[in-house]
Amino acid sequence: MIVGKQSILFEENVYIEETACVAGQKESEGPLGKLFDVVVEDAMAGMENWEEVISFSLLLLYSSVVCPTGTTASRGITVV
Repeated sequence: MIVGKQSILFEENVYIEETACVAGQKESEGPLGKLFDVVVEDAMAGMENWEEVISFSLLLLYSSVVCPTGTTASRGITVV
């Protein structure tokens, strides 16, 4: 339900069930390097522009979170 002009009130509680983190080579060499789920060695990931890199990163995050724990169909997730 929409409350006000920009807020949403959910009928049921919302929980974060899964997380994933994509990092570049430089981040992986730092003190938190072993904590990243996916490390992309090439900062541009072979893409031509940053918009494509972001899209690619989101795809990596999606596959890291959804694929190990179940299929998209069983989790009610649709990718367009």
